[in-house]
Amino acid sequence: MPAEQLGHHVGQLHRLRYGELGCFSGGHAGQFTITWNTSDQTTIAFTNTVALRPLGETVVVARGSVVSGTFVGASYTATFTLFQVQPLACLGTGVTTAQGPTTLLLTR
Repeated sequence: MPAEQLGHHVGQLHRLRYGELGCFSGGHAGQFTITWNTSDQTTIAFTNTVALRPLGETVVVARGSVVSGTFVGASYTATFTLFQVQPLACLGTGVTTAQGPTTLLLTR
């Protein structure tokens, strides 16, 4: 049953990551906590399994599991598409921010 059908929608997401996700290479792992609209929390530990860079954009697939809180024990899969809003920064100081759509799937 989708989280939306259980009355859960993402309110806030706090992330702690390890590693470097660069313009041309890299990946990362870590954990993050979702605070749902119901005030429940879910903490997920993850590792990037695929990081592609088609046409200079970054597409990441991450997998992991819910380690505490609501949905504990569920598997986690997400796809992040990070649009480069500073493409020339890859050649110099580096990109400081990127954003784009994310799809998050929790399954039991």
